[in-house]
Amino acid sequence: MIRALIHNVEGKWWLLIFVACLYGGLAIINMTLFQESVTFFWQTFTQILPTVIIVFGLMFIFNIFITTNMLVVHLGHSKKIRGWVIAIVSGIISSGPIYMWFPLLSDLKEKGVRDSFLAAFLYSRSIKVPLLPMMIYYFGFAFTVVVSIYIIIFSVINGLVVRYFMKNSQKEVNKV
Repeated sequence: MIRALIHNVEGKWWLLIFVACLYGGLAIINMTLFQESVTFFWQTFTQILPTVIIVFGLMFIFNIFITTNMLVVHLGHSKKIRGWVIAIVSGIISSGPIYMWFPLLSDLKEKGVRDSFLAAFLYSRSIKVPLLPMMIYYFGFAFTVVVSIYIIIFSVINGLVVRYFMKNSQKEVNKV
């Protein structure tokens, strides 16, 4: 029965079980150190929790109200700043593994979304909203803001570079 239970535990739970065993062992060996580590965890958790709740709440709201058709309309062939803003903001708030976004991005490209906006979306995914509270905690608010601004600026530069090379590659294809 224990073997069947162990076999059915998914890989994501093994880390939790391992850490719980480590803390249990620490509690047996050194109760003072165990209490200090739990206290430190609780203090860190309570400092970060409000920001995490706000971040996940905003991500939830964006996922409800932003549709693929809205993105196509605003990220089409226009060169307006609104397209850049939507590409960058949607890249920042997007979550999950990148390979899960490739089919959607391919679909958006087929519907007319510009390559520069897709590149800006992919580049701006470097800003991980759920990790921002932890980054602020460890590196400070000013550092986090400066790095995030640089990522946003370079996502636009990256998009412009992609647009330049894609235009040149289309010219080469048309020559042949």
